Amino acid sequence: DGHIIPAHQVVLGCCSPQLLQLLVGARAAGGPQHPLILLRGIAAADMHLILQFVYTGQVVVPQQQLNTFLAAAEDLEILGLSKKCADIHIGDLDDFDLGLPELTGKRKTGRQK
Repeated sequence: DGHIIPAHQVVLGCCSPQLLQLLVGARAAGGPQHPLILLRGIAAADMHLILQFVYTGQVVVPQQQLNTFLAAAEDLEILGLSKKCADIHIGDLDDFDLGLPELTGKRKTGRQK
């Protein structure tokens, strides 16, 4: 889209192995201290939402943008964002087994004497 979206290199590298590889490669090649990364096929609106997720840990994605957002997140290998994660949040959680044990019986509190 031709947009420049500033972001911290450390944050980008921590959230995506793809972006980390690009940043390390740019640094190793003697590139500028603040490199520009051209991301073809990723809309600026999707990148803004990805960065919102990366910086805050949550994001609200409009329904009509969900497919392109998830595709961009998967292309960049954004940790914590994938089609599988979206299916869990959008789907019926009643059928989703979290794998947590049932708590039964009384819970002991305090120290034993």
